[in-house]
Amino acid sequence: MISGPLVAQSANSKSNMAGAWAGVWSKITASVPQLPILLTIIALALVAFAAVKYLMQRRQGGGGNSTVLIWTLAAAAAFAAPGMLFPLVLKLADGFINFLGSVGNTSK
Repeated sequence: MISGPLVAQSANSKSNMAGAWAGVWSKITASVPQLPILLTIIALALVAFAAVKYLMQRRQGGGGNSTVLIWTLAAAAAFAAPGMLFPLVLKLADGFINFLGSVGNTSK
């Protein structure tokens, strides 16, 4: 039988994607201990590049592209805090999925 965090085992099972990510992230950081530092450096470089590019566009009278700045900051946040940001998003998704599952179970 196939089992795992995303396979429903019974009608009362709960989604646990955040727990699955915690297991994956702990194995990754155990095998490559310097990875979080490297990802933080990449995030810092992304933020610095985006800020300089935005300010240069503003200085040249282009007004700056704030959409690119916002998406770059979101990507930098994902790089800087995968051990915190991804579990937060996955816990919200788990809650939503479990809510939908409980609504489906009570209507029977």
